[in-house]
Amino acid sequence: MSMAQARSAPLRLLVIGNSHAAAPRMAYTVEPDRWPDCQIDFLAVRGGNIIKFELRGTVLHPTDARTTEEMQKFNRVKQLDLAPYDRIALVGGFGWPNMAGMFDSHRCVDFPSVIAGDQDGQLIGRQLLDLALQVRVRRGFSVRLMRVLQPLGKPMLLMPEPLPSGECNLDPDGYGDYLMMAARGDAGHCRRLLMRAAHAVLGDQAALPFWPEAAVQDDAFTAPHLMRGSARLSADGIAVHPASDFAHGNVEYGGLLLDRIVAGFDPQPATL
Repeated sequence: MSMAQARSAPLRLLVIGNSHAAAPRMAYTVEPDRWPDCQIDFLAVRGGNIIKFELRGTVLHPTDARTTEEMQKFNRVKQLDLAPYDRIALVGGFGWPNMAGMFDSHRCVDFPSVIAGDQDGQLIGRQLLDLALQVRVRRGFSVRLMRVLQPLGKPMLLMPEPLPSGECNLDPDGYGDYLMMAARGDAGHCRRLLMRAAHAVLGDQAALPFWPEAAVQDDAFTAPHLMRGSARLSADGIAVHPASDFAHGNVEYGGLLLDRIVAGFDPQPATL
């Protein structure tokens, strides 16, 4: 193959994730020509099962019966050789919405709510909070899977699950802590603290473009129209969640996410 031919060959990208990989997979199925310079494959299993893999040489194998079943059901493969791929993106597994409870009980003096006079939380030093967030990042499913894949030496990118839908107030039991954080005016501030913590932990080990800014509403949520009819991880690839789901993106969000991923391997300097 000539150098000219090599340059014109599509870049091979593998997206690995949990249920949040369903949206970009559906978007690519619907509109593959939107990313003409990439050939994109997907590997998805449910929830925390994305850490139940091991690398044998260049081949990714599931390590338990449930993940083996899901790998075959949702991806129609028993194992996957990662050698042919140029880049790997890991989607989901950050656990950002679940961190809201931490900010309810512990805050720093520069939090918007504290500046406004809210005295309900325990004040702690920024260094302690930064360290706590870095621990949460290290324990995240996607970061743990990244460690498994690092011996391949391939460029990697991490993309968290979507911010909750702007309609998650319809589920106050499920999103109570998050809604309180947003109501206090702290959500955007805390989101940027997490972003800084992730960069501190990962450095140049993986690209971290984070959420598509066009999808963010009120610095805290995903715009509801990008979440309604959200893609569900399924064998046929076309299932959607019920209206009561406020955690997953739909096909339009999936397209924005893939745009962000494809561009994110060559990021512009970010201001956090």
